[in-house]
Amino acid sequence: MRHRSPGRPARVLALALLLAGGALACATTQDVRETDFAEIQRHYTKLVRWAQFDRAREFVAPEALPAFEAQARRLSNVLFTDYAIRGVTFAEDGKVTAHVTYYAYQRNALVHFAFDEEQEWTRSEGRSWRVRSTFAERDLAPGEGMF
Repeated sequence: MRHRSPGRPARVLALALLLAGGALACATTQDVRETDFAEIQRHYTKLVRWAQFDRAREFVAPEALPAFEAQARRLSNVLFTDYAIRGVTFAEDGKVTAHVTYYAYQRNALVHFAFDEEQEWTRSEGRSWRVRSTFAERDLAPGEGMF
C-alpha cells in the first residue's frame, strides 16, 4: 500500500495552524510579561504608599539606591493617603515606565499635596524587575485629590 502525502489544502491548513500557534505564543509571552510586571509594580507602589521604604528598596536598582534612600528620608514626615497609577508605557527595548501620583500630607500640618513618581523599570540579569524612581512634589489643583 502506497502512502500519500497530504494534499495542498491539508498542507495549507497545517501551515496556518503553525503560524497561528506562533502568534499565540508571542501574544502569550507579552501578556505574561505585562501581567508579571503589573503585579510587581503594584506591590512596590503599595509599599511606598504605606511608607514601607525599607521593604520597597528591595525593588530598587542597586545604582539607584542612594537616591531612593535620600528620597525616603525626605518623605519620613509624610503620610500618604492614596495613590493613582496614571499610566504605564512598554518600550521596545524592554523598559517600562509607570507614572504614579501619591496623595499625602505632612504629619505636622494638614496641608494636602501630591507627589508624582516616575518609575522606570527594567529586568535585571536574574530576570527580576528593578526600578529607578524619582519623586516630585506638586501642589494640588482645586478639586483634585482626596479632600
